[in-house]
Amino acid sequence: MSSARTAKLYDVFYQDKYGSVKLRIIGNVLVSQFEGPCGVRLARNFKRDVIEFVSVLEHQPWAYMSISNGFEAATADALTILTESFMACGSRGCRAEAYVMRSPIARHQVNAMRSKAGLEINDAVFFPDYRSARRHLNTALATSTIPQA
Repeated sequence: MSSARTAKLYDVFYQDKYGSVKLRIIGNVLVSQFEGPCGVRLARNFKRDVIEFVSVLEHQPWAYMSISNGFEAATADALTILTESFMACGSRGCRAEAYVMRSPIARHQVNAMRSKAGLEINDAVFFPDYRSARRHLNTALATSTIPQA
């Protein structure tokens, strides 16, 4: 893999005229940062990049964190695409998740995605800041292992 390609896998930013999303891998945590509203174009780019990023992480215990205090909400069509991204993470070994977001609508949408993925609605995945979210993920990952095939 070329160094330019490797750099892309570890850090990517996309924005449209409404909002933006940044993805980064920090250790074994896939971190996203949404700002503003999320429409279909932003959601499609996010999904594409999440699937690419997960290929780097899926052979180890890993987690997902969204630090998105500036995220407002997703349109209905974008929410469908984001749900597909969420389910792709779950099927590729994501062990834990944490969300730092203020918007009650965004929190509701995260819980709706969790429900569609067969997970219980759980406000314990929401945290007030990065440190507490990271502590939660570190604890979850410390007790997690990859099943042997």
